[in-house]
Amino acid sequence: MWKKIMGLMRRKFNSHHYWEERYRKGGNSGAGSYGELCDYKAKHINEFIQNKTIRSIVDFGCGDGNQLLSLHCETYLGLDVSPTVLDQIREKFKDDDSKRFELFHDNTETAELGLSCEVLFHLIEEDVWENYLRMVFRYSEKYVIIFAADYDKDIGRHVLARSFTAHIKENFPGWELIEHIPTTEELDTISEFYFYEKKA
Repeated sequence: MWKKIMGLMRRKFNSHHYWEERYRKGGNSGAGSYGELCDYKAKHINEFIQNKTIRSIVDFGCGDGNQLLSLHCETYLGLDVSPTVLDQIREKFKDDDSKRFELFHDNTETAELGLSCEVLFHLIEEDVWENYLRMVFRYSEKYVIIFAADYDKDIGRHVLARSFTAHIKENFPGWELIEHIPTTEELDTISEFYFYEKKA
């Protein structure tokens, strides 16, 4: 009975609506964008940016912008599905001309690095999940960083993990996984880092 109820909830779930309502009611991007985990993500992302001399980033799911406060990049484009959070983040960074923010589905711009941090497992609908990955690899010129859980598990109402590395290998043959960094057990997260590079 419980599985049947969960199945019905899944079919009715709308990721776009969930995040717009969450931000509209005063919520934030979640624990992963704050504290120790935020610092951990920033460390690895900033090291990659420096090592690869990356100048431009497009962030596919920028959220409330707290993670952005710790990132070092020349130009940044943040995309999100929530108009509410985009209004908030534009106000937060209004004096920084190196950063811009747009609706996810309106984007037509590319950047050297595409960033996806703890977004994939929040995309419950399969078509939304697949379209999101197409966008990430279409608008990333050289590199993609994904921080997510790479296994199949139904974790909760708005968390559904999928094995994305297998999907990427099959559907985006022009990209190569160049590094995987497992997350230490001390950090309270199901996510790990996966670094992709576009093949020559």
